[in-house]
Amino acid sequence: FLEYFEKIKEDTQYKDKKFIIVSLDDGAEKRAEQFLRNSGMGWDALLYVKKARNTLGKPTFQIKNFSKVNENNLIKNAVFINPDDMIDSGGTVDGFGQFLKMKGVMYSELWCTHPLIPDRKKVENIESIRKIVALDTIIHNQPGRMNLEYINSSHHLLAAEIYKAHMKLDEEMSSV
Repeated sequence: FLEYFEKIKEDTQYKDKKFIIVSLDDGAEKRAEQFLRNSGMGWDALLYVKKARNTLGKPTFQIKNFSKVNENNLIKNAVFINPDDMIDSGGTVDGFGQFLKMKGVMYSELWCTHPLIPDRKKVENIESIRKIVALDTIIHNQPGRMNLEYINSSHHLLAAEIYKAHMKLDEEMSSV
């Protein structure tokens, strides 16, 4: 995503916009922090979010107290990027997109490595985020109303993941 990030910063629709990297839940913290470090952005561009579920199972969100980006200093026209590993139903990113919209934020995007999208209608109906950017590790036809942009993933990235999985399996087999 770093090459893509460098490219879009020059795009006219992103020019002169501040970018905020979102740690959408505890599982995404390391991913968001790593993206922040690799991109050269400062820690003041990281928004930590606490996700919970209400009694109906819908996600609820709260900005964590220690987050440098918080409810007092949200930049309404910044681009909020949610780096994650996958999207399935889109419930979490849609809920968070709605949360941001209620705060007056205009641009929220999901950047994911594995867009599974088994129920296309759910994802097509997400109107709270601007677009989904995904590596092309799992190809889908473009959902009708969703702005889904694929980035060509490099073959060495996929080869590295296959190699790591093989090494882990080999290690497990040798310990038996």
